Amino acid sequence: MVDFINVFLSYFMLMAVTAAVGGVAAAAGIMLRKRKNNAEECEKK
Repeated sequence: MVDFINVFLSYFMLMAVTAAVGGVAAAAGIMLRKRKNNAEECEKK
């Protein structure tokens, strides 16, 4: 039973780290796209 809990926690931590990296990447992508859109709007004016 203890082995099962250890394996479960190990995979849970791996999933949490993967989700955190994905969240940071998505936030960075959105931020960079908004910055590029603002720069393109300024050039058109």
